Amino acid sequence: MNKRILIVEDERNVRLTYRAALETEGFDVTEADCGAAAVEKFAQANFDVAVLDLRMPEMDGLELLE
Repeated sequence: MNKRILIVEDERNVRLTYRAALETEGFDVTEADCGAAAVEKFAQANFDVAVLDLRMPEMDGLELLE
């Protein structure tokens, strides 16, 4: 089974770069463009790893970890 990764990043190009690199290695990648969207994704599914942007408007990566 592939490892599931959630990418939480407000910049679209950065998310696409992460996605391309991780999917090439066989990971199942889901994206969220903000902390609130990430909370919704966490409620819908389990992830093995989350890659968090530390500087996002409204809810940064550290607040999301809480």
